[in-house]
Amino acid sequence: MASSASTTDLRRQNRHLVLRTIAERGAVSRTVIAETVRLTNAAVSRIVRELVEARLLTEYPATGKRRHAGRPQIRLGFAADGAFVLGMAITLNQKEIVLATCRGEVVARRDCAGLPLDRPEPALAALAQAAVKLMAESGKDRRRILGGAALIAGRVDPATGELRSGGPLGWRAVNAADTLTRLTGVPFVAEGRAAALLQAEARQGCATSCWSMSACASARR
Repeated sequence: MASSASTTDLRRQNRHLVLRTIAERGAVSRTVIAETVRLTNAAVSRIVRELVEARLLTEYPATGKRRHAGRPQIRLGFAADGAFVLGMAITLNQKEIVLATCRGEVVARRDCAGLPLDRPEPALAALAQAAVKLMAESGKDRRRILGGAALIAGRVDPATGELRSGGPLGWRAVNAADTLTRLTGVPFVAEGRAAALLQAEARQGCATSCWSMSACASARR
């Protein structure tokens, strides 16, 4: 018999798979989700029901041709005001924090252009403080801010969030993800800017936004 801990982990992983599918593919039907994540229709329906009740997902009317006989399939997508993510850019030319919906719609933005980046710890502390203020001023429920993603100029270990090479920033090794998580109270992931842009290009077909990566990553926590 599976332990309660392993069952909880499995459910969390399955929710992550469902949310990631929607983040990458947009509004899709339960059938498409089941085919993509290789879960049964019953399992997907149960997960979707939980996420709809939590106001993370919403249902949309079916469009286009029917794939099978019977009633049109309902599509599922992120709810407009159900959950939010933080995006943070840390480069020589861009120091910015964005609060966005899981659809990628920006609801608040803070420019930190004047922030000095000569030392990583004070810079991360100042960015975290600005992020906390941005969340407070937005008026959004903190419980619905799922996580954050920091895009940093340099090479970041995606498994640990540790900055291995500061590149143009000249930073020494620092665990940006852990630092931002501790100072903001929001689970953060960190990625090198170049690697994140490549991921966005592969997943979305364009490199216009990388903020949605935190929605997927935070679903695993």
